[in-house]
Formats: sequence, structure tokens, C-alpha cells
Amino acid sequence: MRSRDEESAGRSIGKLVGALTLGGALGAMFSGVLLSAFDDLTLVLLAPALFLVLCIPVVAWLVPESSTRTAGTIDWAGAVLLTEGLLSALLGISNAAIWGWDSAATWGTIIGGLVLLMLWVRVEGRVAYLLIDLKVLTGTGIGLPIVAAAFFGAQMFGSQTAGSLFIMTDPNTYGFGLGLGSSAVGLLFLVLALMTFIGTTQADRIGSKIGARAAIIAGSVLSAVSFGGMILMADNATAFMVSMAIGAFGNGLILGLLPAIVVRKSPADSVAIASALYNTTRTASGSVSGAVFALVMSSALVTVTVDGAPSTVSADSTYVAVWIICAVLSLGVALLALRFRDTSKPAGAPADSTPRSGRSDRRRVTHGTGHRFTHRPAPAAGRGNTQPNPAGPVRGPARRPGNRVHRAPLGGPRGRPAGTSRIQHPARWIRSGDQPARGIRQRFADRGHLR
Repeated sequence: MRSRDEESAGRSIGKLVGALTLGGALGAMFSGVLLSAFDDLTLVLLAPALFLVLCIPVVAWLVPESSTRTAGTIDWAGAVLLTEGLLSALLGISNAAIWGWDSAATWGTIIGGLVLLMLWVRVEGRVAYLLIDLKVLTGTGIGLPIVAAAFFGAQMFGSQTAGSLFIMTDPNTYGFGLGLGSSAVGLLFLVLALMTFIGTTQADRIGSKIGARAAIIAGSVLSAVSFGGMILMADNATAFMVSMAIGAFGNGLILGLLPAIVVRKSPADSVAIASALYNTTRTASGSVSGAVFALVMSSALVTVTVDGAPSTVSADSTYVAVWIICAVLSLGVALLALRFRDTSKPAGAPADSTPRSGRSDRRRVTHGTGHRFTHRPAPAAGRGNTQPNPAGPVRGPARRPGNRVHRAPLGGPRGRPAGTSRIQHPARWIRSGDQPARGIRQRFADRGHLR
């Protein structure tokens, strides 16, 4: 996302995320078909590369250029430090299960990446044109949505490996799992992708009816209920898959609404930065949670003999532990959504110019004699002179005995149209002082302002 359309941002983001989700599921399914048909991994890997090449002319010719752009130069030093820091830290976390958490390579890459990220923050505070303005997190209200994105990414990406392994585990051999074949697993993931697609495409409509925060809370609760159903009904294949479908729909609601909130709240010239922060945070937290869940699942192993050979898998309790953590993360997203600021207006939108009451546009005018007059808006069209003031009781300077309220007639003297005065003002309410000079009052009476 580089820019936003205030009217269609939510719908557009929902469709974009839904298309990405559905495309990913279809790609995974057809990759399995290609591998089964040709048994050639090189051919399978060339298929996504071909689609990436096709994206180049689509972006170049069909995607319009940004209408709002920030002036300045590219912060190359910040770009290198941020990229190297994230790659190093995530490399150590992702390979911790292979290298071991007690390995020097694991902690060396993690600590090295964190040092580079700290250096990046320091450099960003000294350059004129920032790569990522971190003040956007605190000054525009997208800080909590970004934190919620971290929780959501950890739940969504971290649970995928555990769910896939569980549904393919043979219960007759290991005592748990669903024992689905490869074709059934592909069909199940296609159904889950369709449920996520429905959630993302309908997220903006649901959010417009009940509010974006309420919709995100509903999606988070559905995800938590889904993990609870997977824990309680792990021995029933139908109930387990229904629970996964409910969670996929809940995740679709969050996928469609959370980035829309981030985009709406970001400044008009920082939409791309806010979108990048959201996606990077969600992906990085998913990588971290994947490594942590791999550690959890390797903490308790079960070894059985299959066809005369030992086979070791994660114990049933490790899956339950992963799903409990994911349910807690989902509830954490709901709690954070309760603290979101109002998302009814995007950042940078002009303030509502409609006065909240008739008193908001009163004007106090001091005339040559020093007497103050409070001008009020005219009564609604069609009302006669005897109608009460629609703005409510007269307020202004403190009331004093002898103050009187006068109203201009709707028909101006000397043939002017009704509701206008010599200076083309509509009929107004006028508050006089204690004892205004006779000449001033007479002049106002002559002009039709007083009765």
C-alpha cells in the first residue's frame, strides 16, 4: 500500500488480502499436483518464478502511481542496517531448532542482529530523511494495532506447522492425529483458504455495521474458540476441521480490518511506511513464534516402532501446549483492540466543520460605543418571527438585570429579500447591553435588526 482512498480503503484492503490468501492456497495445491505428476522439484519451483515475472508488467502498466509522495532521498545506511539486522536475528531464531539453543551460531546471529537494529535506531535519529519514521507509531495511534499485528502473526503463522503435522499424523500408529492423506489435506487447506477469503472480503461490510474494533474482537474470539475446539475435539475429525474453519473465518476478519486501521490512521505521505511496519511486524513475529513452537514441540517426544524401524514424533501434549498459547495470543489481540482509538476518520482528515450546537458559531461584535452584541445564526427557513431560538437560550456575557433579547425580522426593509439585511446577512439574534445609547439602538431599528 502506497496511498489510500478514504472511501474504499477498507474494501480494497480486504480484497487484496483475500486475493493473496486464496492465491497462496491455490499455489500450494497446484504445486503438489505438479510434483505428483512430474516428480521434478525444479519444475515446481519454476512455476512461482514465472508468476513473479508476470507481476512486473502488471505493476508497471496497471498500478497507478502514488498521488501523495514524501520529498527527500533514500536512506541507504538505514536500509542496509535494518535489512541486515532483521535477517541476522530471524536467521538465528529460525535455525535454533537445528543448530540448538545452546549453539554459539544461534546466539551469535541473534545478538548480532539486535546490535545492528539498535545501531539502525541510532542512525535514524540523525539523518534528515528517515527510512522509517518511528514517531508514526506513537503520534498517529497505530502503535497498538502494530502490537496487535505481532500477536496475530505469532498466532496465525506459528500454529500452521502444528496443525499440519497433527492432521497428517496416523492415530492408529501414534495414538493421536487425524491421519488424512495428501489429497485430503490439500482439499482441507483449500476450504480453510476459502473461509479466510470470505472473512477478508466481508470484513469491511461487517466492520461498517458493528465497528472495526468490535469486528476485530469478534474475529479474535472466534480464533480462540477454534483453538479450544481443536483441543477438546482432537479425536473427532469432523469437529476438528469445523473448528479450524471457524478459526480461518475469524483470522480473515482480522486480516481484512487490522491493516485497514493502520492505513487509515497513518499520515497521507506515510501509508507505505505504515503498511511495511505492519507486514514486517506480522511476518517477523510469525518467524519467532514458529521457532518457539518448534522448541516446545521438541521438548516432549514419542518413539514408536513402524515397520520394524523406530519413528519419533512430538507428543500429543506439545500440540495442546501450542494451541493454548495461540488461544491466549488471540485473546490478547481482542484485549488490545479494546484500546484502539476511534477509527471512524483517517489521519489527516479535516475536522468536522458542522457545529455541534447552535451556540458554537456565535460572534461577539464590539461597536463604536463599546456595547457588545452576540450574533447568532438565523432560525430555520420557513419559521416565523414568533418561533423560539433554535440554538437554545441566549448565552453570552453573564446575564444582568435589564438585558433584553431582540430578533431581526425575516423581511428586510427597503424591499430587500426576506431573511437578508443591508450587508446580506440572514436574520440574526442580537443581545444588547444594559442600556445601549439611543442613537445606536435607533440605527439598528432602522436597519430592521431590532423590534
